[in-house]
Amino acid sequence: MYIVEGVQMEINHHNIYTPNKWKEYLNALINDDEGEEIHLNEIREKMIGFASDNMEELTQSFIQYYRANEFEFFEENYILMNPDDIYKELSKCQILVLTANKVEKAILHTNILFGTREKIKRIIRENSIYYIFKWGRYWICHVHQTETGAKDLGASVALREAVKYFRPNVIFSLGVSFGIDHKSQNIGDVIVSRRILPYDNNKLDNDSLKPDRSQDKMIDKWLNVRLINTNMFMDSVTYGDVLSGGSVLSSYSEKKKICLGYTTSDYIIGGEMEGNSLFQFTNTDGIPSVVIKGICDWGVIKNDLLSEEYLKSFSDEQPEIMRSEENFKTALQAYAMNCVCEKVKILLRDSQLFAVPKQYTEHVYKARHKKDITLIWYLLLHVYGYVVIWSIVNIFSNYSSSLQENLKNQSFVIELVATLMLLFVVCFATVFVVKRNIKLYDRKDKALKEKRKYIDLGNGYSEEEISS
Repeated sequence: MYIVEGVQMEINHHNIYTPNKWKEYLNALINDDEGEEIHLNEIREKMIGFASDNMEELTQSFIQYYRANEFEFFEENYILMNPDDIYKELSKCQILVLTANKVEKAILHTNILFGTREKIKRIIRENSIYYIFKWGRYWICHVHQTETGAKDLGASVALREAVKYFRPNVIFSLGVSFGIDHKSQNIGDVIVSRRILPYDNNKLDNDSLKPDRSQDKMIDKWLNVRLINTNMFMDSVTYGDVLSGGSVLSSYSEKKKICLGYTTSDYIIGGEMEGNSLFQFTNTDGIPSVVIKGICDWGVIKNDLLSEEYLKSFSDEQPEIMRSEENFKTALQAYAMNCVCEKVKILLRDSQLFAVPKQYTEHVYKARHKKDITLIWYLLLHVYGYVVIWSIVNIFSNYSSSLQENLKNQSFVIELVATLMLLFVVCFATVFVVKRNIKLYDRKDKALKEKRKYIDLGNGYSEEEISS
């Protein structure tokens, strides 16, 4: 649910697109003997039908976008911070959010602002602007990309700038995408990238495109576990393979060629423009990342959604969003982005999912495992040495009556030494464990980038602790 000017809007989707639907779609493409125009008309009819059934939601999303661009809205809802405070402000942020077009940015910010009374902090530093706010249980740093996927520069430029100042626990690329199968998917369905399939460098072989499968990029296991175990998240999104290219795809024949390059063992759910660059950068740097986007079209006729005959049939009483291609596209994108924000809210309700960075958890596990094994070896060596010494003493005592007599006389001393040795090992083990736990807290504080300095006030802001 999101709110625009006091109007509450329910966005509920039951995604029916499954791996079997992808197989059916791919087989239909292989056996397709219908003309391209027939498919384009089907897509137009579906999108116009969707608009008729969801006119109120689309109109509210359209209004939401344009009001977010008014100067009064900007003056009321943003506060400019000192750029020298960038390290202090970003040190408490756990998640980096990327958007790529103005509609995505506007809808994201309005969703944040409608849910809180606090202003969005803004820091202007070098070539980027950083927006800082509380979303759900997490502090977020939002960076709006200066380029949209062109030559895979869009995401990487923004990322390089951001990671100079802080290291996020996870990166979300939020926005809009195209869907694969207009018969099984719907506008507003949210797709989540399990794997990114770049198609820009596909080779042409006998009029067929052959993808370079070595360039496929899989989601990080650390993040995959968190996504699939989040209550109610996977039930409301489509989790699969996402096509990614550096330029806008708006051709039915081109889309068909790309899809035919893949197999029924794949599970392609949609496509966008920033994922390849994002995964390439973050996989190298070790930061878990995921693409979460809402379907706003089908990768075809992006600039011809409404036919000339359809536009001419409208009267002045018709809704504003249906009077031009640009308005219709904006409304669809704004609606899809609202759907994305609804799904991300589910992830951000759980305060434990992304609170600790991947590097910390892996390091602690390995350190604990290694030290526990070391401690066990110390204990085993002590027991082994104790048994060996007593075995040697008993053997010699059987052959020497004088040695046996001396052992009886010195039994108290021997037992005392053995007891002290055992106590020493126990004390050593205790100190070892306590010291390890103290170091764990130190590493946690360091890994969380001094987040202990901030107290959550419960209203989206925090204050720094006063040192005693």
